[in-house]
Amino acid sequence: MEQVQCFAGSRVAEDARLNRVYKALMARLKPAQRLALRDEQRAWIKDRDAACLPYYDETQYGQQGKVDGEECIIDRTILRANALARIGRR
Repeated sequence: MEQVQCFAGSRVAEDARLNRVYKALMARLKPAQRLALRDEQRAWIKDRDAACLPYYDETQYGQQGKVDGEECIIDRTILRANALARIGRR
């Protein structure tokens, strides 16, 4: 269970980083681009949840599933923040 708590802290930190990068990018975009990015971000969230949330099903994955689910969300969040940061540097 300690591992899950450790991952939860990392998840919060990476989510905060993603939010900072996203907001900074949104501030630089034109209105139509902001709408497109918002829609893309919503689609990314749905995709992340579809890939990661099933791990939290203890009947299928047991306690390890929580760890795997947190790791999945963290990994995808890091990748998304990095992708948005690259867009922001263009």
